[in-house]
Amino acid sequence: MSEPGDEPYPSMSVVRAELDVELGLLERRSAAVDTKAGLVLGFAGVLVGLTKDVQTWITVAGQVVAVLAAVVAISAFLPRYGGAVNPMTLRRKYLTTDKAVTELSVLDTRLVIKERDEATLRVKARRVRTAVVILVLAIAVIVANSVVHLIQGSG
Repeated sequence: MSEPGDEPYPSMSVVRAELDVELGLLERRSAAVDTKAGLVLGFAGVLVGLTKDVQTWITVAGQVVAVLAAVVAISAFLPRYGGAVNPMTLRRKYLTTDKAVTELSVLDTRLVIKERDEATLRVKARRVRTAVVILVLAIAVIVANSVVHLIQGSG
């Protein structure tokens, strides 16, 4: 029977626990980014729908910008988050390998996947921020058009 000090990687459980915490946080942040992208998409659709009967060139320009915001928001959904260690590959490669070596390999693979998922999440978040800026621009254009028409109508 091996002694506790005989483990080749005595702190592996600590690293694995921290990785699990980080992966949980990453999953929640990814879900939040997807939710924000959905909100931008929804608001862009509402904005286009509310202005469909006002067909001035400025309103149409605002609608086009809102559609652009929607397209950018949709693109935020495309880089999919989430990778995992393939159990079949793990079985094929490590079934007869020393447990400590297998655990280290799995941990290293999960760390690489986490890094890749963090990079993907940064791309998604950047796209959502861009979509928000574009949507705000669309709103500004449509509101400015409304103000101009209001001023012209009362003058």
